Amino acid sequence: MASKVKVAVIGTGSLGQHHVRIYSELAAAGHVEFAGIYDTNSQTAKKIGAKHNARILGSIAEAAACADALNIVTPTIMHFEIAKSLLAQGKHILVEK
Repeated sequence: MASKVKVAVIGTGSLGQHHVRIYSELAAAGHVEFAGIYDTNSQTAKKIGAKHNARILGSIAEAAACADALNIVTPTIMHFEIAKSLLAQGKHILVEK
């Protein structure tokens, strides 16, 4: 049996919180392993993390270290920089746009 994909969400704002909810539901159903969430606003991350029982990660680097696939749900201006770095590390990404 293949192992589950480990996913993390970067950005927990107005759209990111929905991505967190969906990955939490997918993890509860046994489809993915939800590695955690990261947001530059730690208060927002803590609030959303508590609501969906998601682990809070301290940085994008920490998220990359514990996930195979990362969902980038940050302000558009940050998409390229984050995606480029993660792709260079061989990570699978989904960019919310």
